[in-house]
Amino acid sequence: MEEGEQRPRYTTLERPRWVNDIAMLSLTLVSLTIIVYDTETSLLSTNPGRWKLLSFIDLLLIAYFVADLAEDHTRCLDRTYWWRRNGILILALFPLFATAIPGFGWAGMLRFIRLVPAFMAIMRLLNVSGGEEISVQRQVQHLFTIVFILIISGGVLALMFETQYTDECTADPRCAEGQMIETVEDAIWWSIETATTVGYGEFAPKSIGARAVATVLLFVGIGLVATLAASLSQLFYSAAHRNDSNGGRGGERLIGQLEMVTELRDKGMLTSDEFDAAKRMLFRTDTSDGPADSLPRALSRAKEIRGQDRSQHRSRALQARKALEEVASDFDPE
Repeated sequence: MEEGEQRPRYTTLERPRWVNDIAMLSLTLVSLTIIVYDTETSLLSTNPGRWKLLSFIDLLLIAYFVADLAEDHTRCLDRTYWWRRNGILILALFPLFATAIPGFGWAGMLRFIRLVPAFMAIMRLLNVSGGEEISVQRQVQHLFTIVFILIISGGVLALMFETQYTDECTADPRCAEGQMIETVEDAIWWSIETATTVGYGEFAPKSIGARAVATVLLFVGIGLVATLAASLSQLFYSAAHRNDSNGGRGGERLIGQLEMVTELRDKGMLTSDEFDAAKRMLFRTDTSDGPADSLPRALSRAKEIRGQDRSQHRSRALQARKALEEVASDFDPE
């Protein structure tokens, strides 16, 4: 390897099918939802059975994240680079059941580090990371999927925070209870309003956690909705450009046919009326019967004449060459 040439860091950049960016984004948000739900509800003391179920689900999610990291580590040739890039993600694997250990209740918040690979997954899905090129149609599909996942996740998280804040809002005379998010339907509708930056005002988050979710949805919504609009415009432009290209090829064919018809007229094979009728037929403006009926036959005859002319020209050229060779042989000195 030449000096200064960068050594490849991975044996291959192709990842297995089970390491899917959509799955990675979705499972990361599910994992964060479990952690937030446990933190907000103190589930271990209020509902131990549900806490055990969520702890088991959390272990399955962690197993998926561990498998993803192990697969990436196997493909990486530069171990130092890998640990520098992914070492902090090890901290995000702290399981939910371990938060029951006294003094480690705060460790569940380390799971938010998983937002880093989730963000990178979004960049790859939107073809921003400079990796494999994807079509505009696929980008639009990815955008719709990302927006859908974020809207659902944002609504669910906001509902969790607001549900735990109900009693405090009721005790606070300055808190408008009618604007609180209390049902799943209201949460999804509010999340759509926020992500699309519409905000009708019938719902407004009151808890700090829900306001943090709203902030993320606002900034993400501004970027993603604008990107979606731009991608749709590019998609429509590409479709129109393809149609124009097809029309261009048809235009070349039309020009060739017009030249052929003109040649037929110049050779006296078409009368003036037939020539006008032929042009109307080519431009699809002829609706009457008459001289235009001879156009296909005349075009076919013109092709035959062109072929005969080429054959005759080739034959005459061969005869001329043969004659020249005979003359040259007569004058050739013995």
